[in-house]
Amino acid sequence: MTFADRPNLRLLAAGMAFLTYALAILWLPHVQKSTWRLEQVGGMIFAASYLFYDKPFGSVDRGLWDLIRENVELKDDSQELPADSWLARAAKKELPSGTLIATTLDGSGMGYGLFATAALFLFGPHTFSLVLGFVLFIGLSVFAFLWRFQDNRVLAVPILFLALTLSLLTPQATAQLWIDQSPIGGYRFFVIGGILPALHIIFELFDSTDDARKPSIYALLALQLLLLLCVTWIRFSAMYFVAAVAFAAIVAVWLQRHNVASRKTLMAKIAVLLTAALAAHIGGKLLTPTAYEAAGVISDPPWHRAFVGLSFHPDWPFGNLAETFDCSRQFPEGLRKIRKGTDVNSICAYFAQVNKGAEPGPLFGRQYEKLVRQAYWQVVREYPRQVIETYVIYKPLMVWRTLLASTQLSISRQTSPILIALFVATIMLLVMLRFAEQTHWWRRIFGAFAIIASFSLAPQLVAWSNLATSTDVVCYTYAFLILIAAAAVSVGFKWSRPPVDPSAESKQESRALNRGVDTPP
Repeated sequence: MTFADRPNLRLLAAGMAFLTYALAILWLPHVQKSTWRLEQVGGMIFAASYLFYDKPFGSVDRGLWDLIRENVELKDDSQELPADSWLARAAKKELPSGTLIATTLDGSGMGYGLFATAALFLFGPHTFSLVLGFVLFIGLSVFAFLWRFQDNRVLAVPILFLALTLSLLTPQATAQLWIDQSPIGGYRFFVIGGILPALHIIFELFDSTDDARKPSIYALLALQLLLLLCVTWIRFSAMYFVAAVAFAAIVAVWLQRHNVASRKTLMAKIAVLLTAALAAHIGGKLLTPTAYEAAGVISDPPWHRAFVGLSFHPDWPFGNLAETFDCSRQFPEGLRKIRKGTDVNSICAYFAQVNKGAEPGPLFGRQYEKLVRQAYWQVVREYPRQVIETYVIYKPLMVWRTLLASTQLSISRQTSPILIALFVATIMLLVMLRFAEQTHWWRRIFGAFAIIASFSLAPQLVAWSNLATSTDVVCYTYAFLILIAAAAVSVGFKWSRPPVDPSAESKQESRALNRGVDTPP
């Protein structure tokens, strides 16, 4: 018996792999609490101001901001005020209110603020609501994926969630510093929500079977793109998913260049994607308050992160940059003594140009990004060798060190529920491999993961890499290891099976073709 004979068993096993991961991340915040540092100064205060203090959508209550600034922003890492300590009080309006601030002030834009508003509204004024909201978000993507793919491509689900469950044993989810900087369901962690939608879209682009022409297929494709664009709105660095999808579309068009019928189907899918993207753009414009549009703080600032990324070279600041970008008026210590890798480096470059007469603008806004972009390219022109060394030597070393750090798994009584979830997910994958219809299934899944993982290195190289910013890269690394092991196990299962009767094999092939699934080689 294969999964072609029992498709519901395959979907059940894949769904169980997701469910075990969902239960694990719902349990984890209760024993490894995060302060939600980044979310407090951005999306969380955005949501609390609107939901609890009746401020206009997108604006910030100054009373809440002063509380967060004093107890979070000005505190050292992991010394900040936990978010749950003030959310419940804010819901009861026990914290003093203040005047209106038109936009958030942290540079994260409004994407995560919109998500936090929905989560706190639906599930209540506590950080666990954000985790619940995140689980529902990825659950919707899993539902769409399993509805669409009922052949061997469904193996991507247990492979992905086995890798994600394994990552819960790494310092990302066990060391307090990284828990505070990248909590599950948080601003940085949300990039994980884009992986399955991207896999779905790439699989669809390379599918030219008759089954791929059904109207429901186009609806699921549009849904996954909308989910993917939501992730990019929350975390701009997740735009690499869009680049990966665009690359896959170009390759698919080239592969189908001589097949008129398949090319027509592919172009219809690309048209659906473009239409959905246009609808998402229009919807985003309608949701964006005027103040955000005017200031240009819709999403997190890429040039800000690129300039900060230069400071990871050991010779930073290069040459006379400390004098070139003199910000001593705002920061008496100047650029030279500023700690490497901090946001202050790019803020210093901004103020240095303002001090010389450049037009000022809101921090992290459109004018700020313009001045930081100019500063970035000035550094590139004046110190090309150091910049090349940064991107060719020191940034890749950071990625490597991050991956090495992610191999330090925490196996203890405290993490035993994660180990149980890992065991269940492994069993689900083995069951699916035992009854898979073919052994070359891994090529499609490996190819899709390889496209996405290759593009995921761009944000790591442009900005910086550490355990807080590399949740997705760590996931891809474990996914590749699991893929290799799964391919080996699948071959072993094939060799252990008794010879198949040719007439039975012909009937199985006919049933598989009728269902639109792959047949054994």
